[in-house]
Amino acid sequence: DTTNNDVERVPLKASDNEENALFIVDEAQLLSDSYYRSIDLIFGSGYLLKDFLKFANLSQTKRKIIFIGDPYQLHNGNEEESPLRLDYLNNAYDLKASSFLLLDKPEFSHVISEGLRCANAMKSEMYNSLLFSMNEQFESIPKDAIPGHIESMLDNPLKEHVLTYTNEDAQRINLWIKSSILRNGEDLASSDLLSFHNNIATLNSDDPFAKPKKIYNGEFATIVNVSEQTLTEIVYVKKDTAPVELHFRQVKLQLSTTQEVVDVLSFENFRTSSKPELSEEVRLAYIILLHQQIKNLSEQHPFEGSIELQACQADNAYQELMTERNNLEEQLKRGERVKTRLDKVGVEIRKLEREAKQKYKHKLKMELLNNPSSPYYKYKNAAMLRFAWAMTVHRSVAYSFDRVLINTDQGSNRGKNNHAYFQWLYTAIGRANKKVTLINYEPITPFAKVELKDAPSGSKMKEVFFQSAHPDQQQRLADFQEYFTSMVSTYDLKVENIEHNNWQERYFLLGASGSKIILNIAYDGKGNFKAPALLKSDPSEFGVEVMATLRKKAILKKFAFNANRWREAAYEIIANKLDKKDVHIEGLLQNNYHDILKCYQADSSLEVELWYGGNGLFSKVIPRYYTETTIWDT
Repeated sequence: DTTNNDVERVPLKASDNEENALFIVDEAQLLSDSYYRSIDLIFGSGYLLKDFLKFANLSQTKRKIIFIGDPYQLHNGNEEESPLRLDYLNNAYDLKASSFLLLDKPEFSHVISEGLRCANAMKSEMYNSLLFSMNEQFESIPKDAIPGHIESMLDNPLKEHVLTYTNEDAQRINLWIKSSILRNGEDLASSDLLSFHNNIATLNSDDPFAKPKKIYNGEFATIVNVSEQTLTEIVYVKKDTAPVELHFRQVKLQLSTTQEVVDVLSFENFRTSSKPELSEEVRLAYIILLHQQIKNLSEQHPFEGSIELQACQADNAYQELMTERNNLEEQLKRGERVKTRLDKVGVEIRKLEREAKQKYKHKLKMELLNNPSSPYYKYKNAAMLRFAWAMTVHRSVAYSFDRVLINTDQGSNRGKNNHAYFQWLYTAIGRANKKVTLINYEPITPFAKVELKDAPSGSKMKEVFFQSAHPDQQQRLADFQEYFTSMVSTYDLKVENIEHNNWQERYFLLGASGSKIILNIAYDGKGNFKAPALLKSDPSEFGVEVMATLRKKAILKKFAFNANRWREAAYEIIANKLDKKDVHIEGLLQNNYHDILKCYQADSSLEVELWYGGNGLFSKVIPRYYTETTIWDT
């Protein structure tokens, strides 16, 4: 009964806003219908979005709501139950909702521009590439530079922060800062930065007549001094099991927002745990400890003599039930069949008495809560504190800092080529106003997991001028047109017209001086296109010149004809890198899940297969044929 029912519920108030009020909710991705309650407190129903919509009362008023949020940032709760999801608002609340996409502003700052790389990847659902452009506002640092950057960060601990993926990482970094940089051990020490993880009320140590100071979840404070003594409470949660020890410690803090000095009781079980949470055993013990304080007061002022019970017994409804019960008991003694009704009346009487007892217990709780000298007040307002130089990205969503240092490594068991990683990193970058410093950063490329196999087949493939792997014939023709148009443009030739005939394309080209040529390109049902054949030219020598030019080895640098845009970008990167080593791509043949690049260097040639998957990553690179090993080695 103690653990399940000793929960205070803060009721939802009715809105007193105007009939046509407009509510604007910013950062709406932090609002959802995921259930939330603290250890012994529930606001409304515990479902924030549901309660807000009930408060706004849209159905019976002319009020409207505008939710403004970033759907690509981390959400607070289930993304499926977010107000940014039109389908959820329509289905769950029968609301007529519409959405508008606000324009990104990459020119606003370099930090925003780089962060939008993550957002754009999520929009396209392609997570195979993430290459940041580094400068003074957006940087990546090596491991040996980390201590120096962290040490300089400590000069502005409220403006600069380390962000991590797990709570364990944050705790480990915080303890490392204390032991390796501050050199003040792992325990609480003067000037340590802490953050609150609960809402409490505390007294101002400099003004005994002041009202209790409210401190809210997320506030920062630094330690002025800390007690050497620990207060321990022994609580038995279950019979025949070892008791639970709850540890508390007096700490004097200076609040970072107001510079006020306050005394708080640190809940040490929370502060020293690997995660910022209480184990279930400790949570139950804490609730029992609070309930015990109420029980102690109830023994001094029993319910049987309370005003609440007296008021209940004086109520007309209660007296009528008592009279009816007495009459039914007399009837039962006479053998009349009234047992069912008697039981029902007994249930209604006990219900009224139970309600009176709840009012009585609530009165005792409020009496203790309003008495700063009571043990209940002291324990109820125990501060759940954590070291705060580093925190998780999930916790940081309510903050913004001038600079953030992001540990981009989430651990060996988590991949990076997915929506979750890009969303996490995008949110982390969004915490910075001026500067981002990446730690353990490795660029994400389509070649990150590629396997190189030097196993040539030894035979050169059949010559094909162009190949398209697209299953649709019309798209194959479009691919060839884009490839051929791009190719001839490098020779100052323009495609003037195209005739589509059965299994052949007829291209009409125009030279810079007005010369004309007609070429015929045959193709088959497998997407293979033969080399162009000359049909007619004016003047004739122009045709000879063009055909000689087309027979030369090309140098491909653009691959817009590729079936996938991510492969287009990848091949452009390869081409640029190879060009620097005098290796050139002359052809690209496309197949399902693998392409063939035809390359050359002086008199050497190479044909290489690049295998890829639906995840946008290359898996294998295998040479089919090369004339000399040097070109493959290059």
